[in-house]
Amino acid sequence: MSMVTAVLERTIKAPLGAFTDDVTDEQGRVNIKQLARALDLPMTTIAPALGLKPRVLNDNPAGKSFQSNAIILLDMANELAVLLGGKKYVVLYLKTGQPDFKDETPADQLKKGRLQFMRSYVNDAITMKPD
Repeated sequence: MSMVTAVLERTIKAPLGAFTDDVTDEQGRVNIKQLARALDLPMTTIAPALGLKPRVLNDNPAGKSFQSNAIILLDMANELAVLLGGKKYVVLYLKTGQPDFKDETPADQLKKGRLQFMRSYVNDAITMKPD
C-alpha cells in the first residue's frame, strides 16, 4: 500500500464540525451510538431517522450501509451548533417544542423518520429562507 493510498483511506468522510471528533471512528465513519450520546437522544429516536431499528444500530453503530444518513444527521447537528452557539444548545433545541412543528420537538421529527425534512428545515434556517 502506497503512502497516498493510506492517506486517502484515512480521509474523514464525515463533515467537520463541533460534534465530528466525538462521534467518528478512525475510518471517518459516524458511530451512531456516540452521536446519540452526544445529542442526548435515545437510539429509539435516532434509529427511525436513519430508517432502521435500534437493534441494528446497537449491533453495528458505525455500519457502512447507513453512513449516508448518519452523515446527514451529523452535518445537521454541526450546522445547528454553529447557528445556536454550541453543542449544549443543540441538545436543548432538539428537546424543545417548536411552533413550526405544532409544539413537537425536533427529536420528535427524527423519531417519525423525518430526517430529510429536518435537514431542509435546518438548511433553510441557516440560509435564512423564510417559509
